[in-house]
Amino acid sequence: ASATITEAIFGYTGDPIAPIITVSFGNALEEGTDYIISGDIEKTDAGTYTLTVEGKGNFGGTAYIEWTIKKAYPEVTLPEPKGTLIANGSPQELITAGSTTGGTIMYKLDDGEYSTEIPTATEAGTYTVCYKIDGGTNYVSVAETFFEVTIFGNEITLTDEMIENGTGEGVFWERDASYFILK
Repeated sequence: ASATITEAIFGYTGDPIAPIITVSFGNALEEGTDYIISGDIEKTDAGTYTLTVEGKGNFGGTAYIEWTIKKAYPEVTLPEPKGTLIANGSPQELITAGSTTGGTIMYKLDDGEYSTEIPTATEAGTYTVCYKIDGGTNYVSVAETFFEVTIFGNEITLTDEMIENGTGEGVFWERDASYFILK
């Protein structure tokens, strides 16, 4: 007798998956009468599983059949740096959070530890925000990537060129009478 599986590789869906097994000896044999299937008959999570097909009655022997549920690719909305940030003495979120349909987005600031918390900073300076997606059991993980975010000091020294152009150091303004309005 021979045992075959019609499909051995599936993609993760979140629903239980059970492969279809065909056992034959010239003609198809009957489950329960001619053979018994045991082991990983139905699974939901991504992984590699093994079914056991044991002959029964007039049929002997054991076959082991391996099958797989592959991890799915999550849909991701990437985090983005916040717009112009000016130091104000309070912690400020450096990014707009991202989202994913599978797994968990993790963030870290500079050389810190990864967590699900949005990175914040108080002092003027340039910060490196790293993020990655931990796909867990059922989703493909996304490797670390990063961008830099700057919190500008609350005092800006304007040069004649900056005043003339209305821009400098990532900050934009308009001249109104004797003062400048930051945008």
